[in-house]
Amino acid sequence: MYGAAGFVTTRIMRLTRDCFDPGAPIAAPTITYTEVERAASEVLPAASFRRLVLFRYLLTWSKPG
Repeated sequence: MYGAAGFVTTRIMRLTRDCFDPGAPIAAPTITYTEVERAASEVLPAASFRRLVLFRYLLTWSKPG
């Protein structure tokens, strides 16, 4: 669902702007969302992981104590 929303949003952004320039080189991802979530849970057990549109994610962690 998030992938589809990101795809559609990216296409709309490209159509509504003269030239879609992210401002930085973009490389193909080398790790999947599932792998990021798994690694985060191993390193930061109390972290929360949320997928966002445009192929991004939010990782939140609070220092205990």
